[in-house]
Amino acid sequence: MNSVNRKYPCLYRRGSLVIEAVISIALLATAGIALTRLSQNASVLNLQSDDRLALTLTAENTIDRLRAVPDQELAENAERIADAMSKSYRCKVEVDVVEFDGPGGSGLHLVVTATDNRSQRVQLHDWRVAVTGELPEEGDDES
Repeated sequence: MNSVNRKYPCLYRRGSLVIEAVISIALLATAGIALTRLSQNASVLNLQSDDRLALTLTAENTIDRLRAVPDQELAENAERIADAMSKSYRCKVEVDVVEFDGPGGSGLHLVVTATDNRSQRVQLHDWRVAVTGELPEEGDDES
């Protein structure tokens, strides 16, 4: 092989240049494909985060509107407020009002669920508690 390299040095170089060029093209193509996929994934994640933010703001605004309604009127106005928010923000808003009784009192548990057409969902909770019993003072041990 040394005799071939000595007689025809440009043939040996020409062959190695072709191999280097093929390897370089393969590396550039791989890097280009990887960057394209990264760009596509980033744009999808950006859209998903925008949708999630819109749903979160919709649910928070719904809870704020529900806080302005008195407890006695909450059950009948929850659906009306949810429908109004659904139309305003172009997503599905549901409000569940659940009454609960506990050892320290009773109250209402509000569950606001906002869903978009891409099946993303945000669920926020709010509680209205009416204390009926005595609360322990700080420093009192109930053991």
